[in-house]
Amino acid sequence: MKFNGYNPEKKGLQKFMSEEEELILKFLWSCNDKSACLNEVVNGINNSNSRNFGDRKISRYLAKLERKGFIKSEVLHSSKAEKYYSTVFNERELLRELVYLTIKHICFFNPIGMKKAVNNIKL
Repeated sequence: MKFNGYNPEKKGLQKFMSEEEELILKFLWSCNDKSACLNEVVNGINNSNSRNFGDRKISRYLAKLERKGFIKSEVLHSSKAEKYYSTVFNERELLRELVYLTIKHICFFNPIGMKKAVNNIKL
């Protein structure tokens, strides 16, 4: 697994994504492995978080998340050219990778031994 956009100066998930990107990712996780189109994502984010994001803003964040490798998109219906978005990792896999990257950042002198230690962590 590889994450683009890692920023060690920030804390927690903010090292990897903005607050808005995190909201979108959490919404997609709540869809229980089902894909969601742009309108569903916009409505879900705006309804659950008392926010008022437009289609273009959410679309930009979805594109960023896709470039970073957190989500994927596909066209499911041939009659519409509408993209449907789903997560690449579940929450547990993402947490495991974040722990790995954090430890790697701290202990970069012994990456092989550290990888074995992280693989033994039970989440």
